[in-house]
Amino acid sequence: MLRLPSGYLAPQSDVLCGTSPTRCGALRPGGSDRADAWENTRNERPVEAEWQFTTAVRLALLGQRPEDIAPQVFVTARQVRTWVTRYNAGGPDGLADAPGRGRKPPLDADQGKALAARLRAGPAAADGVCTLRGEDVRRILKDEFGVVRSLQAVYDLLPALGFEPLRPRPPGASAEAQAASKKTRPANVTG
Repeated sequence: MLRLPSGYLAPQSDVLCGTSPTRCGALRPGGSDRADAWENTRNERPVEAEWQFTTAVRLALLGQRPEDIAPQVFVTARQVRTWVTRYNAGGPDGLADAPGRGRKPPLDADQGKALAARLRAGPAAADGVCTLRGEDVRRILKDEFGVVRSLQAVYDLLPALGFEPLRPRPPGASAEAQAASKKTRPANVTG
């Protein structure tokens, strides 16, 4: 991540940045010239995903306008202004992406552990079955956790809890035949 010495940022700059000097918050070095600002930041190796905004901030430190920076980092001038504003507000940490809002998982971590423990314990007498199937897990989710999910959503949830689908037995009933089947089975060929 781009790390600059203190004093390089101005919260609200009087330097014009595009068309709106008050909303952009343009960068200006404070206490050093622009060549030193470039030298202090160019030795850092940003991760591949961060090269655009670190380059944009470096070029802004050198006094370039967002309209001139944008083609160099393959984004719009508006995006450059946004990065400069975020950098001025929060420093290098302000450039990091905030966690997305996204859809919440159906179960929180504690509920997921409780459901996994319930399924590992096997069916209870109240379940009325000898083996839990998808519909039974769906009913358990609804009755015990208050979460209503479709059958496909239940099957999608099970691998996240550490459960795998049942696989057919290898041919032969004895343990020796199963072991022999594992040894002689051809490797998957990708092509």
